[in-house]
Amino acid sequence: MIKRIIFGIFAILGAFLFPWWLAIIISFFGILYFDNFYEIILVGIILDSLYGKIFTAFGFGFWITASMFFVFYIVSEMKKSLLIKNKI
Repeated sequence: MIKRIIFGIFAILGAFLFPWWLAIIISFFGILYFDNFYEIILVGIILDSLYGKIFTAFGFGFWITASMFFVFYIVSEMKKSLLIKNKI
């Protein structure tokens, strides 16, 4: 539990202190290591707030947040399916 709190704070502060690509990599490690790492969505919102103008396309400026939601969903489903296959 304490590892998750420390890593979550590190990921969120990393969105402010590190380059955007490093904050995304840190978040991906968090989603792979912890179950339901919701902090990845907060990191996406922070990164879109800071760098959203750079990544706009077709009038939509929340690409990082949308990508983080997508990654969160895909990794969660993959973990569930792997857990079910391992129990059988």
